[in-house]
Amino acid sequence: MSALVQKGVPLPPGGQGGHNRIYPWDELKAAGDSMLLPLRKFEDHDTARRRIYAAARFQGNKTGARYAVRVRRPSRDGEDGIRVWRTK
Repeated sequence: MSALVQKGVPLPPGGQGGHNRIYPWDELKAAGDSMLLPLRKFEDHDTARRRIYAAARFQGNKTGARYAVRVRRPSRDGEDGIRVWRTK
């Protein structure tokens, strides 16, 4: 099988912006702002925390902002999901 080589095909918009479309990072404008992200269907808290922490770290490296990611449980905190605070 050989690949079909083409010239002049435009690159579609996008690239490394996937996290911006999933999470509203730009709405966390100042330190102290936070958002509560719900768990995905059939996802446990630890898996969600790792997924969201990776996204927050990527966004922080890209923009210079810093984020804190914490698990929130209904029995302990009164809310269920992962809360992300902007710290810088």
